[in-house]
Amino acid sequence: MKTLKIFFLFIATWFSCSLTAQNLKWDEIHNGIWYTRIGEEQPISLLKAAEIIPDTKALDKLTDVGFPLDETKINAEVINGKTYLRFPLQKEEELYGLGLNFKTHNQRGRILNLHVDHYGNGDSGRTHAPVPFYVSTKGYGVLIDAANYLTVYAGTGVRVDADEKPVLRDRNSDPKWEAQPYSDAVEILVPADGTEVYIFGGKSMLEVVQRYNLFSGGGYLPPKWGLGFTQRFQPYFRQKIF
Repeated sequence: MKTLKIFFLFIATWFSCSLTAQNLKWDEIHNGIWYTRIGEEQPISLLKAAEIIPDTKALDKLTDVGFPLDETKINAEVINGKTYLRFPLQKEEELYGLGLNFKTHNQRGRILNLHVDHYGNGDSGRTHAPVPFYVSTKGYGVLIDAANYLTVYAGTGVRVDADEKPVLRDRNSDPKWEAQPYSDAVEILVPADGTEVYIFGGKSMLEVVQRYNLFSGGGYLPPKWGLGFTQRFQPYFRQKIF
């Protein structure tokens, strides 16, 4: 009987924790930039480490925009010390960013494990410069300010409670069956009991990236040699080989 009580207590505790969604409150901290924190404040984050100072004067000169997403469709939960985020996606929406990629541009429909690593001949998220920021063709950008190895499901998961469920098809008989059906959300796993999120608005992708750049302190124009041809070769090669 005691074992049974412990079992039901465990189930009740797990169930209540798994359904503890955050009541997100988005504060507009700069023109067209919104912020929220989920769960516990972390001792270190990307922006804290970089000690950024936003260029507020330049940000104020940009056009005014409203919150670019449907707040009711943004979800955040902290379960067993991990933070789960979900942002809505529309049909025909494309996603760009998430760091240095050599073979892909539009990241929708891909799973990326953002992890600093050497290039493994595939855009899996393990790269020289992973960045937890993506920008959408719908005029917004999302930055997860977490100094962790994030997993980004950029429109790959299909939920039972999805607003737009894919059509059920028989893979054996229906020629329209797809191995990766339509997904209406970006889902991100942060292996920490909290994180901070920024959303950038804009009338175009260019303006979204402009806000992101100015918020990060501005930036500088790279030197010409940094924008030109790059070639890598083995150190034991000699001139006569060419």
